[in-house]
Amino acid sequence: MAWKVMSSIICPDTGIVYSSITSMKLLKLIIWYESDVYLYPGDIITPTQSGVIINGRFQRLTLYNVSPYRKNFWLELEDKMSCPYNKHPSAGTCHYSHQCRAQKCPHGFVTNPHALNVVRMRH
Repeated sequence: MAWKVMSSIICPDTGIVYSSITSMKLLKLIIWYESDVYLYPGDIITPTQSGVIINGRFQRLTLYNVSPYRKNFWLELEDKMSCPYNKHPSAGTCHYSHQCRAQKCPHGFVTNPHALNVVRMRH
């Protein structure tokens, strides 16, 4: 069964990503995971016996939890996440990078140890 990503947020304190997903039969879930891959809205996830295929490519993904999607719970998760980019996607800099535990920033920011701000690498 294939799943489509509706939305994703990251917790910079833990590096765990939360993604709301929906099946083609409109079953909605929230998955909690860590991976080198960040799931963006519109991505397609296909679970297999040997792992997970994301957008046609096998990817490593450590799945921690799966819960039913409830709008109020999702909004609560969004509100609690301290990643500034989760709430303000047009932000040009990130001032949270020195505390972020994400292995790779899904929003394209990289840290520069000689600068005070973080520069966004992708547009």
